[in-house]
Amino acid sequence: MAQVYRNLIGGKWVEAASGQTFADTNPANTEEVLGRFPRSDARDVDAAARAAAAAVER
Repeated sequence: MAQVYRNLIGGKWVEAASGQTFADTNPANTEEVLGRFPRSDARDVDAAARAAAAAVER
């Protein structure tokens, strides 16, 4: 089974707001799934931007 990755937002590993992932495959062997990655959307980008802004303010 392929490793499932998450987003690092505000110092915490979190799933995408959508709850969805996508598989990334080895380009030399498309049968080999390298991992499942978050299908991030605007909500994740907003959360990351807010966390970054808060970190700069500290």
